[in-house]
Amino acid sequence: MGLEEAFLDQEIVFSCPKCGRKLKVKLGNIKNQESLRCSCGTIIKLEGKGFEEPLKALRKLEESLKKLF
Repeated sequence: MGLEEAFLDQEIVFSCPKCGRKLKVKLGNIKNQESLRCSCGTIIKLEGKGFEEPLKALRKLEESLKKLF
């Protein structure tokens, strides 16, 4: 498994602002999503700059490591 795949396989936890339920999701599952839906029906909007910058850095690091080994 490469660094990018390992990053996207990481699980994070969101708390629903309405019911407090914990939502566990893998980064890869929300990579291209704008929101999550809790089982109570609340929609949790995902905001931020996204995944491209961290993934680009991981790809560059992985290429550098391959050159060393």
